[in-house]
Amino acid sequence: MVEVKSAADALLASLNHRGTLDFDYMKDIYPHTKEEMVAELGERLFYLGADEYQVREEYLSGDVKTKLSVAMTNRDFDFEGYDWSRNISALEEVVPKDLMISEINYKFGTRFIPNTIYQKFLAEMLDQIPRESDEANPDFVTIDYDKDSDVYRVELEMTNTYAVVDKYGYKNYSKSQSYAADKLATTLLNQRAPKIYQPEKTKIKILIEI
Repeated sequence: MVEVKSAADALLASLNHRGTLDFDYMKDIYPHTKEEMVAELGERLFYLGADEYQVREEYLSGDVKTKLSVAMTNRDFDFEGYDWSRNISALEEVVPKDLMISEINYKFGTRFIPNTIYQKFLAEMLDQIPRESDEANPDFVTIDYDKDSDVYRVELEMTNTYAVVDKYGYKNYSKSQSYAADKLATTLLNQRAPKIYQPEKTKIKILIEI
């Protein structure tokens, strides 16, 4: 059993052995009430509501904008009669400034852009227009993203449109070669350079490189 002589030591042991703020564990190694330890730790903790606390380092990191919004809402509604001004002041100091659109670097395949944006764009560019309609349908574009492998895959409902086969695709009928636009979109979303290879008698050469 770990023995400690202060709430700060109990907190450190809890973070090391439990990976989180665990008051039950802390009381086992430092025989004080939760209220006593909260008072002793002081600035090390932030109150979340519902008798829950979070260590300073964790509270002032991550999605601090949402945390600030929650704290301000709690203040406006006098949630639990608690003074939320300390939470708000601390969060306001660490909230990053909003960037202008001109300050954000992005390109096709940038991961923070939602798939719905890519779907709408590809549906319009690749003529994914249902019969008896004049508008492209984003539902005709399926974009699968595997987070573990960080790989995109694009599938189209309509694969024989002019845009898919010819305008943004390549097809050599005499040599049975093709590079359709859905494959191009998949390659670009994965931020790779599209290449088309043509086999020859002694080697394979790159026929088209974008």
